[in-house]
Amino acid sequence: MKKARRPGSSAPRVVGYIRVSTAEQAVSGLGLDAQRATIEGECTRRGWELVRLLQDAGVSGAAIAKRPGLDGALDLLGRGDADVLMASRLDRVSRSVLDFHTLLARAQREDWRMALLDCGLDTTSPQGEAMVGVSAVFSQLERRLISQRTTAALAVKKA
Repeated sequence: MKKARRPGSSAPRVVGYIRVSTAEQAVSGLGLDAQRATIEGECTRRGWELVRLLQDAGVSGAAIAKRPGLDGALDLLGRGDADVLMASRLDRVSRSVLDFHTLLARAQREDWRMALLDCGLDTTSPQGEAMVGVSAVFSQLERRLISQRTTAALAVKKA
């Protein structure tokens, strides 16, 4: 059951999610700071209420599992304490088409939305939902290309 908004407020309640993949990025904080600023700026621009900003620092986007920040965001959304999951980029949320489509199904089932700012997509419309799915395919492709390049570089170094 959705929690009611504060009286007089019709602004969507946003839980922001930020993530960086490596420990180096987590220590520098630069990637996290940039994502945070993007989400805060977009909420201000749209007049939306940022209720929480959660992060996973030094965590791969290859799978949705074992990501406490994302788990916390999904719990808030599922309880009705927020209406929208916002991330600066699709690949901050997922680099797996299957995981992402599972997340989309959960959003529909639990009645919350996603706003992914890099692709300007919002799942409030059927067109936006379709475009988010297409973008997920390219995010997964990028993850696989990164893996191939890393494997090739390690093979050269080993040789």
